[in-house]
Order: sequence, then structure tokens, then C-alpha cells
Amino acid sequence: MLTKTLTSEPVGKIKARGVARSNLILNLFFSAVAALILTEVVGYSRNILLLHPEWISSKRLLANAPMGADEAYFSRNILNRNRLNLHAWHGFNEILLDRVFSLGPLRFKFFLGDNAYLNIVFNKNKDSFCGVRFSRNPKFPSMFFQARTDGEFLLHKPIQNLVLSQGWHASRMTFEGKSLVVECDGIVRGKFPVEPLRQQVIGFRSGNNVAIVDDVEVSDSDGKLVQRENFRNHRTGWLFYFTAFASLLSLNALIFHFCRNRRTALFSLISLELFLIFVLFIYGCFDYYFWSYGYRYKRPAPWGTVRDLNYTTLAEKLRILFFTRFPFYDREYTRWMSYSPVELIRFLQIPSVAKYEHIMVIRNDSGALRMDDVIDAGPDIQSYLAENPFRQGTRILFLGTSQMWGSGAASPKERIASKVSSLLNTGASGRNIYVINASKRGSNSFELLSSCKDHLYLFRPDLIILDLSNNDDARSFDKGLRSLLEWTASIHSKTLFILEANSPEVDKIRDRHAIMRNISTQYHVPLLDLNGYLTSDGVYDSGFLWWDLVHLTSYGQELAAEFIAKGIRDHFPSNFEKILNETNAKWDHHTTALGHRMLADKLYEKLVPLLFGSPSKQQASTLQKP
Repeated sequence: MLTKTLTSEPVGKIKARGVARSNLILNLFFSAVAALILTEVVGYSRNILLLHPEWISSKRLLANAPMGADEAYFSRNILNRNRLNLHAWHGFNEILLDRVFSLGPLRFKFFLGDNAYLNIVFNKNKDSFCGVRFSRNPKFPSMFFQARTDGEFLLHKPIQNLVLSQGWHASRMTFEGKSLVVECDGIVRGKFPVEPLRQQVIGFRSGNNVAIVDDVEVSDSDGKLVQRENFRNHRTGWLFYFTAFASLLSLNALIFHFCRNRRTALFSLISLELFLIFVLFIYGCFDYYFWSYGYRYKRPAPWGTVRDLNYTTLAEKLRILFFTRFPFYDREYTRWMSYSPVELIRFLQIPSVAKYEHIMVIRNDSGALRMDDVIDAGPDIQSYLAENPFRQGTRILFLGTSQMWGSGAASPKERIASKVSSLLNTGASGRNIYVINASKRGSNSFELLSSCKDHLYLFRPDLIILDLSNNDDARSFDKGLRSLLEWTASIHSKTLFILEANSPEVDKIRDRHAIMRNISTQYHVPLLDLNGYLTSDGVYDSGFLWWDLVHLTSYGQELAAEFIAKGIRDHFPSNFEKILNETNAKWDHHTTALGHRMLADKLYEKLVPLLFGSPSKQQASTLQKP
């Protein structure tokens, strides 16, 4: 019995030590797996375009950036599922590779939804660019094109017999001599005569519908790899993993040390880690396949405040706090927040220009166009007019939303109102034409009416152009327009309606256009169908017109300005003498109330210096108020 006891006891201890060792190894393994899954969850939760500085959004390089430019950089939608979703944040995104080089082979995969298309941009410099369009939209067929830097097509050639199904496709583009060879799904789809530039920029651009790019491989003309991209977050990598792994080991050691029954402690730790792995895996799948796709805001955020947690839902706040805003990684955000693609900006010669955030007054007093930025407030307008009085001429007041304000223009001089001023002042027979652009981003007819009654009357416009539809509620739009017409009639100004345009890829404002047409007929107000013109054959696909469904590119704004300037001339010909004559409206050789006010102003200006000396600025400013 003694012999049996002595021989069996070591065997039991050996088994116990073996089980403990196995449990310890299992515990280490599960800790490593949990740390790995946590690293993936955190990395995906933080995967935003800001942390991919090698890819730059063209929208952010504009002087007048449209909606979604910053939001795409600081939210996850555009990199949902670790892919480049060009249709996110109002679509029409152009993402450029922040490299200036000579392009060689280019490989990538792409997915197109219904009526979607993808443009691959190359040979881009300060003057022009080339591109290939793969399309599933019959209105925008697949083609090769060359374009001006503002987006107007100079030439285009169709890609014949290319039918793309919904799903993933693989493409390869390469140069053979002075020709571009385009392959799709392993088949050569076309060869186009174009010589690669020694220095160029490349990128991807979409329309409104689902267009996704992934697994990009870019090489230069010598075959050297320039960029390989799968759009994963590689910045949350090994350092975070080892930190998470060490934290879990420390927690295990702490619990194991204070627990008397170590076997029970090991079992509890393994169970806890299995539960942690299960929870992280379920959450990761939920976030990857569902949550990261949506726009998790409880109400529309004001312009440029997408990072403000006050506008996010409670669930999104918790996600951001637990998985994104780690103090350990805040420096990454700070570092890339201040990043500027200096080389790209210098190569494309993108100017640094004034933003002109307020009322823009465009004048031609000295024979050259001048743009003044006037704060949208009565005292500031009075001060401006006292120091910069208008000479004899025609004053045109533009009232609209962000489209007429100029969102999407590469510079202030390329806004619609600026272009209209330039076109109207050309050949104006010496008469000054003053354009006042008082449009406001995000406004509607009622907000504009309030500004008109409060301070915009100070400009004493001869012609008021109303470009509205997008931001108004159809249920109250009729009332808003009628109220604006009552105000224009009260100051004896002429009025011109413009049907605010939308991209032909959407049809959401037809009801409000019908309201404008109806009121135009009732009140005999001239109307310009800008929407019909920009969506007409021969125009809608003559270049890149849109940065989103509402805001026009510089080329789109040029087309709109030409159409509006022609409409003004057609409805109010002869250098606007008709406007001035009808504004002063002599009824049986007696002037209107506005005419009386103008006569009084002139008499005041002449008599006061003779009787009392020159009036002060404060006295002169009171002349502007009726």
C-alpha cells in the first residue's frame, strides 16, 4: 500500500501540473486572440480618410467647398468595409493620389450599382486631365475622354461593346508607346491615342450612385511600385496590439495572484476571455456590415460640425468614446488634421484665395471687375455704401441658396454671380452693372425675405433674381414666393425667377418647380429654366458639372452663368434701359415713390454741402433707408 501511494502521488502532481500548463497556454492563446480582435475592432472604428493622407479629396481643395467635403474626411462612411465608397456624403467624390509621377501600370477592382459610373482620372496637371469612364448608366456611357481642368470635355471616344453587370470587376490600364490600353475583367476593351505625361496626378471620381474601389496597385513608368492600397487602417497596428495584449496579461496576473484557488481562477479567466472574444466578434461584425454604413446623426449638423458629438445619436457617442477616442492615439488625429498636400497643391497650381463668406458685391467702376466682401448686416452695408457709393448704373441682386452662393467653385471669380457680372459688363456701353450676391447657404425663401426687409433693401436693386427650390418645403413655398414678390413690388424692382437646378441623376424638386412656374404665370414674372438647360441633351454630359446633387463645379457654374446672362439680356434688353425706365416708372409724367426717394437723395446730396458743409458718414448712411 505504501509503495502504491508513493508511486501514484507524483503521477497526480504531474497531471495537475500538465493541466495547469495547458490552461495557462490556453489562457495566453485566448488573450492573444482577444487582443487581436480588439485591435481590428478599434482599427476599423477609427478608419477614416483623415488617416490616409496619401489620398486627397478634391472637394477640400476648392475655395468654396460644397457640402460633404469635410464630413467625408472625418466620418467613416467613405471607407465603409475598408473600401473607397465614392458615393458616400452626397456622391460625386474625386479622390486623388497625393503623388506626382509618371504613370505606368494601374490595377484596381471596382463595384458599380444600378445606374452608377466610375471615372479613372490620369494625366492630370494644372491645365487638363484625361480619364476613362466605366458605366452602368445609359445616360453616361463608358468612354475615354480629355478635359479642361474645370471639367469641360475636349474630346471623348466611346468604349464599344462593354456591358457591365452589377458586381465586382477587375481593371488594368497601361501605356504601350503613345496609346493607353484599357482592360476590364481580363479583356482588352480599347486602345486610345494618348501620351503619358512625365509628371501627373491620378485619382478616382464617381457620380451619385454606388461606386466602390478597392485593391489599388499603382506603378510608375519604370515599373516601380508607387502605392498599394486596400483602404484598411494600418496605423492602429502592432503597437496597439501589444499594448492590448500586455494589458490583458496584466489583468490575468492580477486576478490570478489574488485568487486562492488557482485552478478556479484559470477556468474563470478562460471563460471571461471567451466571452470577451464572442462580444467583440459580434460587435465587430455588426459594425462592419451595418453600423458603419449609416449616417448616425440625430439631426442635421450645421456646416462643418460633423465631429461635434452633440449631433450624433447616443449609440454613436458610445462607440466613439469606447473605440475611437483613445488618448493613446489622439496624436494621430492631431498630426493629420494639420496635414496639407503641399506638393499636390503646388503642382496643380491651386491658388490660396479669399473665401468671400458674406455678401459679394461685384462692381466695374474702374473698368476692371472688383469683388467686395460685405458683412450681411444693416450697419455694415450702410458703411460700405457710404464709403463705396454706386455710380449711375444697374443694380442686380441675386437671392438664392448655396448653389447661387457659389459652393463648388474653385475660386470666387468662378462663381455664377461673378461670371454673370463679367458677361453683362462686357459690351455694356459704359454703363456700370453692379451685381450683389446676397445668397445664403442653407437658406430658403422665408429667411431671404427676412434679410430683404431687414437690410438688403439698402442696395436699392433694379433687378432681383430669385434662384430657389431646393431648401424650401413644398407646403409653404407658394407663400414664401408670393411674399418675396410683394416685397420686390414695394421697392419697385423688377423680378426674374430661376428654377434651381439639380443633377439629372436625381428628380426631387419637380413639385417646387411647378409652384414657381404657376406663380410666374400668375404674376407675369419672367422665368429661366436653369434645371432644364443643365439637364438637356448636349449639356448634361459635356463635362463634369456637379460636385453633388445640388452644387456645380466651376464648369457647371460657367454654363449656368452663360444661360442666366443670356436670359437677362433676352428679358431686359438694350443695356437694361428697360429696367431703369420701368423702375423709375413715369405715370403721367409723375414718378413713383422710389423715384421721389431718388430725387430727394440727389437734392439732399447737393443742398447739404452748400448749406451746412459735407454730411457726416452717419448722416449719409441714413439716405439709404426708405
